[in-house]
Amino acid sequence: MSNPRFSELLQQWEAKRERDRELEVVPISLARADKTRLLALADVYGQPLERLMADLLHTALEEVECSIPYVPGDQVIRMEDGDPCYNDIGKMPEYMAARRLHGQ
Repeated sequence: MSNPRFSELLQQWEAKRERDRELEVVPISLARADKTRLLALADVYGQPLERLMADLLHTALEEVECSIPYVPGDQVIRMEDGDPCYNDIGKMPEYMAARRLHGQ
């Protein structure tokens, strides 16, 4: 019978390995004050600067995506519970097309 602690550790290692495979290096220019803030956060939370920046950017992108407003058009694309759902004429369709263009 396996030890649950070791199983959990192995799962964590595998998850980290999968996340690390997805990482790409991207040059970035920062204001000195922002770099200072990032370094301070990395120190306080004991994280490598690169990991901290990646996590912050990922979280910010999730929030930005959720904040892109839906702008209803005049074309009904489906019905939900008897109510019409209209096409989105805002930025989301353009954004999703650009994501597909860039590989995701």
